[in-house]
Amino acid sequence: MRDRLGKWSPPGWDSSGEWYGFWILMIFSILYSFQFWSRYWKAYQALFYFDRQIGEKVLEEGAVMEPFGELSEGCFLGFFLLFFLAFLFIALRYFYYYQESRSIYLVRRLPDRGFLWKSCVVVPVLGILLDLFVMGMLCLTYWGCYRIFTPAETLRR
Repeated sequence: MRDRLGKWSPPGWDSSGEWYGFWILMIFSILYSFQFWSRYWKAYQALFYFDRQIGEKVLEEGAVMEPFGELSEGCFLGFFLLFFLAFLFIALRYFYYYQESRSIYLVRRLPDRGFLWKSCVVVPVLGILLDLFVMGMLCLTYWGCYRIFTPAETLRR
């Protein structure tokens, strides 16, 4: 996959560090988002109390589950960091053409007028799209589990 994306990078640009850094941050972001589960578990456990007469946990009368937005607040910060870094890499790729040999002058004379912007934007935008897709899928998964496993009478209307 990395070799296929190499044609969308500036000539001489070593994209291996960018590629590995992206995946390491993506894994970190996914793992960081898992804090939702500990927050959800604490809030879920707070809905119940142990009834000694019957010997089991019982839903507390009038208990209200914390809203999904509060439980998921800050869980997706890693994905926003990836989003920001992708825009930073667009700028780094563009300014790479102004380094030492000033290849910007050669690239502007190429028959493919869009090569400059393609080489600066395509790979970071693909990273942004993948980032948004993974974040969206995790958010939908968390929300779905929240709605399925939380007792209906504890959800705020």
